[in-house]
Amino acid sequence: MKEIKRFTMSKAKYRIEHRYPCYANNGCIPHDGYFVQKLEEGLFIDKWVDIKGFGDRKKAEELLKILKGE
Repeated sequence: MKEIKRFTMSKAKYRIEHRYPCYANNGCIPHDGYFVQKLEEGLFIDKWVDIKGFGDRKKAEELLKILKGE
């Protein structure tokens, strides 16, 4: 029996973006923010979408490793 190969999309791309000032948590006091983002591929334009924001880079890197499967 012949095996059917399935077409798979490329793996999702993730990154960490640093933002300052970041008003995500409290609205008035600026602070550093690290956001884990996923690349959503569109027909004509690709865009980065926030998944989760952190105040600590170490936590953002831990989530990034989980998402990448490392």
